[in-house]
Amino acid sequence: ELVLAEKHAWHALKAAGGEDLRLQADARSLLGNIAFERGIIDVAEEHYRRAAELSEQLGDQSAVGRLLGAIGRLHATQGRYTAALDDLQSAVTRVPDDLTLQTELAKALWHAGQAQAAAAVFGTVLTIEPDFAEALAGRAQVCAENGNAFSVLDDLRTLQRLRPKLSLQPEVRSAYALALARVGRPETAMEEADAALASAPDNGLIFLRAARVASASGALERATALLRRAAEASNPALSSSQLDEARRLLSSGGEPDA
Repeated sequence: ELVLAEKHAWHALKAAGGEDLRLQADARSLLGNIAFERGIIDVAEEHYRRAAELSEQLGDQSAVGRLLGAIGRLHATQGRYTAALDDLQSAVTRVPDDLTLQTELAKALWHAGQAQAAAAVFGTVLTIEPDFAEALAGRAQVCAENGNAFSVLDDLRTLQRLRPKLSLQPEVRSAYALALARVGRPETAMEEADAALASAPDNGLIFLRAARVASASGALERATALLRRAAEASNPALSSSQLDEARRLLSSGGEPDA
């Protein structure tokens, strides 16, 4: 009941005045959550940022870290990965033991084109907690991009055991398809790529991976068509580094890369 929740949060904020910083921070955080639920991202960020400032005054570094992490995730959903990195790195500095924040940082690094740094952070998380499912899914995707197919399959076998639903998410499934293509299983790879596309029909990254699956399987005309769709996709669109890759593959006529 977002309308009623928002009403009470504003009343709490007014009651706090300028003295009860904890109540102000909690109310701002709740208002940020409500704005996020409504899809009003700029307003959510404003409330989270103010809640973080208040928590900083209270010396509550854990709360500051969580709030900066929330802001970083907001930026990431908008494709603003440089801004996301700034907030997520600040969050991890304040809460270095939070593996979820580290995983979010690794995702942002990867989307920003820093695959090696992303793999290192995912690896750190998995050294601490080998069964951390989100990190397994993230590392598998980075390894798929880097051509390390057997590592992808190892991570995804573990993920399928731990979190079967997560392993079926479209981006994870497309990484599985790419790994299968690279170990010489083109038919299964194409089926997995098609299933991922059906679940996310305007996702640029999934089109790009499906194109690479087609390329590795020798279907160059299909690869070229998928690359064009990847460049046009908008939900989400390719990052700048991914778009450069799509254009490079298009210029080569969809020929398989190394």
